[in-house]
Amino acid sequence: MKKDFLVISSIILLSTLLGLSVLTYGQAWYGDFSSYIMQARSILSGTMNEFVTRNAFTVDHSTLLVGPVAYPWGYPTLLAPAYALYGMKPIYLKLPNIVLFALFLACFFMLLRRRLDLLDSALLTSVASFSPALVTFLDQILSDIPFLLFSTLSLLLIDFVVEPKRPRKRLWLWNVFLGAVIFWAFFTRTNGILLLPVLAIYQFFNYYWSERDWIALKKNLGILILPYVTFGILAIVALLIFPGGQASYFSHYALLDMAQLSSNVHYYSTLMGDFFAGLPASLVIYYVTVAFFILGALVTFRREYHFVSYVVLSLLLFVTWPEPQGLRFIFPLIPLFLYFSFQGMKWSLKKLSVGYQPLGKGFVYGWWGLIALLFLVSSVQTAYTNLSNQRAINGPFDPYSNAMFEFVRQETPAESVIVFFKPRVMHMLTNRDSLLIDHCDLLGRGDYVVINTKRDEKYGQVNPNELPACNPDLASEPVFSNRRFVVYQVQK
Repeated sequence: MKKDFLVISSIILLSTLLGLSVLTYGQAWYGDFSSYIMQARSILSGTMNEFVTRNAFTVDHSTLLVGPVAYPWGYPTLLAPAYALYGMKPIYLKLPNIVLFALFLACFFMLLRRRLDLLDSALLTSVASFSPALVTFLDQILSDIPFLLFSTLSLLLIDFVVEPKRPRKRLWLWNVFLGAVIFWAFFTRTNGILLLPVLAIYQFFNYYWSERDWIALKKNLGILILPYVTFGILAIVALLIFPGGQASYFSHYALLDMAQLSSNVHYYSTLMGDFFAGLPASLVIYYVTVAFFILGALVTFRREYHFVSYVVLSLLLFVTWPEPQGLRFIFPLIPLFLYFSFQGMKWSLKKLSVGYQPLGKGFVYGWWGLIALLFLVSSVQTAYTNLSNQRAINGPFDPYSNAMFEFVRQETPAESVIVFFKPRVMHMLTNRDSLLIDHCDLLGRGDYVVINTKRDEKYGQVNPNELPACNPDLASEPVFSNRRFVVYQVQK
């Protein structure tokens, strides 16, 4: 145990230093982060219902879907203490995710140690801890890292408590804890609800299918339902405390059709390849690894029902969701992808003749060791560049954006509606209601129109070249401009 502690502590320490080193003073132009911050702010001020009402105005009156009326309140709840201490300072609002990522690595390591030896566990944990995809994502104020933790911890606890022959001492407490962690997964990301059927599947296979042990099932029935009862109680309490809004997610399904479904199947079948992006021959690495992943899932299926079912249910959900969101959507599957791939390689080793096994073993450890090393080098380079650039401010917090937001705050009436390509960011930084309008004839829904002149794509706003002709009520001269933004007043 002491050796395990030293190994995982060293990995976590290095990963944490990398994570802290990639943090910037700004934030990418994602609209999601602003909703999380506004929800955290509303928790502190007791204005959660007001937030939902105002954000519903943005969602309902924009010409494109900008997100749900409210995200699950788990991540904003975790974010609230940092906001209370530091306010609107992005670099400090990213610190909770640094801590949560460290806890994820500890959970992943413990999950592996229940199956693999110390070297194998340390190797796979290192791959995750040094991954540029995960390390650089720590610079985002988003819920994906917290969900990665709660998802992995839930699987670890399912693995730990669902054993028919486990002594009953304190088992009830572990099951209550399991229910609470699954609730927090759901409270952080809605797809955390999938962990409940995963638990049910694993309970069924452990208590009935594998041994037909009805006596053990009846004897432990009260304990078996504790996670569901705990989840239900916490969900009801959360429903009474926090306003709704997550139901607006379901409106996104109106965008799904067969063409999109087919596109999603292809998209998610190759998405994990982004985990290896930047490595030499990354596509080859992905295809080799995914082949062993499939093999590993097949050969370990009879003892890893919970892992396999979680992968299958998650992928079914993702391919039916009409809006692909990139690698971050499948962060929770990365630990299982690494584990099954490794198990596929280890199983293949045993099928080699004795004379070739040393060579095969060298390949397996060389493969994962090289990936971990290349990941480490890449993450160190990213951290060094970021520190050399003095954690450069980017996105909505850079000087040009600040000047525009300051103008809106100081020079527009409080009841103004601002048309902007990131309406939730506008709302967060100016306290003005805001809409995303990408049709000329609908610009009159707003009182002011803010155009980002530096966007390579025109998604989310009217093409600046079309503005003079597209709305006769738009003032011909801007009321504000700088190198990046132009603000027009709508004449009404």
